[in-house]
Amino acid sequence: MIHLIGSGGHARVVLDSLAALGLPAQSIAVFDQNPDRIGGKIGSHTIQGFDAVQLSHSSVHICIGDNRARANVAAALEEVGCTLRTIVDPRAIVSASATIGAGTFVAAGAIVATGATTGRGCIINHGAIVDHECVLADFVHIAPGATLAGSVAIGQGTLVGAGANVLPGISVASNAIVGAGAVVIDDAADPSVYVGVPARKVERR
Repeated sequence: MIHLIGSGGHARVVLDSLAALGLPAQSIAVFDQNPDRIGGKIGSHTIQGFDAVQLSHSSVHICIGDNRARANVAAALEEVGCTLRTIVDPRAIVSASATIGAGTFVAAGAIVATGATTGRGCIINHGAIVDHECVLADFVHIAPGATLAGSVAIGQGTLVGAGANVLPGISVASNAIVGAGAVVIDDAADPSVYVGVPARKVERR
């Protein structure tokens, strides 16, 4: 049995991947903290209220796109003995020499190349490319269509937006945001927002 935490759009993506993997619907349960969603439906699943203690020592995957929220939920679940389950869509390409961290999700069409490493609880979204020898820390989100060239390092909790590009050998700080379509050509050393071509640092709003 796998317990999915979160019932928004990203949960629908994860459910699609589980279906592609051949996991039967009866072996999946969906939970959410939002009272407005509890009792509703996502696909064939009725959304249940989330209580970490009640899920103690179970297999879980956190379907929350926000990096900080995902990390917080993971901490609560691991405290009660839960195991973070990794999900790799069969339509993704993952090198045999890549290392995928616990609780990470690799979506359809994504590529994780030779020698790449992801931390815990990462999201490698549709069509994203994590090229050779990249290193992703915990709870990173690489959005759809983003490309990390070879030997890129992404710090913990950072979001690389849709269609962004990070050039070879570049490092991006923890808790940064690389805006959609940005092209990062120099190290992004601060936990700031980086936008544009080439990417420039702007103030957080």
